[in-house]
Amino acid sequence: MSRLVCEKCGTSDIVFQINFHYIIGLIFYSFKNERVHFRCEKHKGIQAGWFEIVICLFLGWWAPHAFLWNIEALSSNFRGGIIVDARVSSVAEIQSLIEVLGVKEMRTIEKTILAILEYRDKAIEPLIEALGTHKDSQVRLYSAYILGEFESSLAKEGLKKIGLKDKDSEVRKQVIKSLTFKKE
Repeated sequence: MSRLVCEKCGTSDIVFQINFHYIIGLIFYSFKNERVHFRCEKHKGIQAGWFEIVICLFLGWWAPHAFLWNIEALSSNFRGGIIVDARVSSVAEIQSLIEVLGVKEMRTIEKTILAILEYRDKAIEPLIEALGTHKDSQVRLYSAYILGEFESSLAKEGLKKIGLKDKDSEVRKQVIKSLTFKKE
């Protein structure tokens, strides 16, 4: 994995690749493109794509099909862009990636889960630790889900020993699902 840093502050513990679209529509000619931004959790959001939003607002309406593209682009840009990837600079910093599982934005959670799964067996111990000690039940729930994706005896053992004793019933349900899930 390549080492990425936030464009705004330069941190590298967790970096999201976010795409913002912009549209230029000039009567008979339309142009649709995107810009890629790399931002940390603190600096992601619509402020990262202000340039693309301004372009869409002023130049995206002036061709028939660009009008429709512009509505779609503005919709995704005002929701904070499209999160394409999430990366950490080292396996030692995977705990910061696990912390992101506590956010309420589903697109961010999905990309974070995919990023954690890329680490395969190296992510198991931090996930077991989060399952047992994290105070946010949502983080524990997603940790149990991800552990169920691994075909590792260590992951299954962690789910049995720690997850089945969780105080939250939703987390326990997810642990049972993860333990009984069979990949085909």
